[in-house]
Amino acid sequence: MMPILTDIIHEIVPFDTNHAYSTALMRKNTKKCGLSLGDRACLSLAKFMNLPILTADKAWMKADLDIKIILIAVNLALMSNLNIWLPHCQRSL
Repeated sequence: MMPILTDIIHEIVPFDTNHAYSTALMRKNTKKCGLSLGDRACLSLAKFMNLPILTADKAWMKADLDIKIILIAVNLALMSNLNIWLPHCQRSL
């Protein structure tokens, strides 16, 4: 694993059958928001681990789910100038 990843990743959670099923069940409540399979997988993991999820994607806020979603603001121009890598679990920022 790359050195920068070992500093921020504390646990790797496998995408197993239960996680896949939970992700699929979210489609009904997230379809209207345009969330992708990857978006739903991230949300499903947050629900499974009973943790809030951080995102810069405003569409996630419209999802009708029992998950605490926290919208963050990200200044991508500043980050690219500083050459900072921001890990995210979504299709775009």
